Amino acid sequence: RNKTAKLANAIKKVKATAESDNDTESAKLNTHLLNFLRRKLNWFLTERSAIQESRIVGLAWLKATWLIDKEEEDKPWKGFDVSMETADKVLLAPGTTMTEVFEGRIKWLVHEYEMDLASLRKNPNYSVATLNILEARAGSKIEESSLAQAREMFQAGQKKGIKKKAHKIQEYWGKYEVGDEEEDYLCVIADEAVVLRKEANPYQEVLDNPIPFVPIVANLVGNEMYPVGDLEPAESLFNELNDTRNQRMDTVTLNIDPAKEIVRGANIDKNQLVARRGWVIESNIPGGVRFIPPDMQGVVAAVNEEKIIRGDIQQVTGALDFSQDSNVQAGVSIDTAKGAIIAKTEADEQTADDIEVLKVSLRMFYRIVLAYAQAFLDREFVIR
Repeated sequence: RNKTAKLANAIKKVKATAESDNDTESAKLNTHLLNFLRRKLNWFLTERSAIQESRIVGLAWLKATWLIDKEEEDKPWKGFDVSMETADKVLLAPGTTMTEVFEGRIKWLVHEYEMDLASLRKNPNYSVATLNILEARAGSKIEESSLAQAREMFQAGQKKGIKKKAHKIQEYWGKYEVGDEEEDYLCVIADEAVVLRKEANPYQEVLDNPIPFVPIVANLVGNEMYPVGDLEPAESLFNELNDTRNQRMDTVTLNIDPAKEIVRGANIDKNQLVARRGWVIESNIPGGVRFIPPDMQGVVAAVNEEKIIRGDIQQVTGALDFSQDSNVQAGVSIDTAKGAIIAKTEADEQTADDIEVLKVSLRMFYRIVLAYAQAFLDREFVIR
């Protein structure tokens, strides 16, 4: 959460840059427009959700489309439809790298999600006859990804609402053979059987790369398809920290209820040796039982080991903790001014690098927004 707050709050304002002196006034207008849309449509929250998701699992997506039915007469800008999509719902062609995604060189992308029939009927691009065929079906068996299963395990104790009959929707954005040529197409399939939509990509004349998905990444890994989040590199350290704390608590538990040495002639009932409130032990002779305290040096060693592990975790994630009893960071003691400066500088370098990568993604996103504005905002409105 600390890293998410740093990155999200680092983007205070969006600025359009003029390519030449003749574009200065246009750039100023675009700057006002982008920040107006960002404020009115709460894109800051959408961006923040994508940033947080990417810091956890490594990747999230911003999907930017235009919905004509959402436009209002005096508020045409409400046609913008921006959403955050998780990594497990957006599929890329095998062998695709994130570098190719940023360069706009991906051949296709598939977006998977669930939707009930009532919501599908609101989409004017789907014919009534096709939706009636879909209604006659029993719905689809959703095969959840490992990420979705992990989320469900985490939320197992929470109450769930009534789940409507859902259909599996797959949107294909990419090249499609038409005759002897490949063209940019949008195909929408329900339950892997019913074709809801199959037509030329509606954004091919608007966008240079007509696939309106923008990746928000955490830590890129060479030519790998998927980046990694902040938690994955520190996973073994979290497990080590958990084991160390369990060992410390085992020692503390032994101190509360330690081992006992009993004289056989004392005739002590062993059930009386169980620690409880109003504890009484009856012995036939004085000194019939002796409590053997554990070695508390184990607790001290565990606490010291925790400090080291927490420092290693902070080094990996770049999220510093200057609170007491956490005075080790990246192998440097931060209980001195010099050590704190060194540790903070290292963390700031990581954060600055993350911000630059985030800016690349947001530039892609706001270029799409400007392209939509030029193509679809066809009447005047007031920016306040």
